[in-house]
Amino acid sequence: MMNWNTARQSRTRSRRRSRSAFTLIEMLVVIVIIGALITVSAPAIDGVLRSSRLTSTADNLRNYLSGAQQLAVAQNVEVEVRISETISASAIDRLPRVRTLRTYVLRSDSSSGTGAYVREGAPLKLDDAVAISAQPSLSSLLNRTFQSDPDEPQGSRYVSFHFFPDGSTDLPSGQPWFLTLLEDKHASAATAPANFVTIQVHPTSGKLRTFRP
Repeated sequence: MMNWNTARQSRTRSRRRSRSAFTLIEMLVVIVIIGALITVSAPAIDGVLRSSRLTSTADNLRNYLSGAQQLAVAQNVEVEVRISETISASAIDRLPRVRTLRTYVLRSDSSSGTGAYVREGAPLKLDDAVAISAQPSLSSLLNRTFQSDPDEPQGSRYVSFHFFPDGSTDLPSGQPWFLTLLEDKHASAATAPANFVTIQVHPTSGKLRTFRP
């Protein structure tokens, strides 16, 4: 009698375990569904990440320009912002991209009565996946004359503009001045891609504005 009860309880537990466990087919179905969901959502997630990277880089660029203007006002000095072409170590085509900014302050020498631009602070290097558009129609600040850059390897060059102690700039007031940030792969595109950020510099007030689609 005891053996029969024990056997019946064992069969009952076995049936409960079999009912509560996944079969191989059920596990395969779950795996297929998860894979399909990942395939469908991956492009959307990638797009969100690219957009977030571009927005973050644009915020850094705007903050850098704003900091240069504040420096000019706070210290009552003239500040030069240089926008340089550099070659990223991760660039496959090894072509220069406009993605580095530096700040220089005009410091006077009391003994000689002359002044010279001295580098101030650390440069801003944009994310390797982001660049400033090389097209003047998208980045009018690049319409200014490029000069050789003594602080970069031979062949590097930059354009610049200045903030004055009253916050204004040396940019002519007859046209808008702006830089357009986009993904590195679109750096040489003639027209703006779907995802971009444009930062405008008002020539008279130095006020910065951000535009994006």
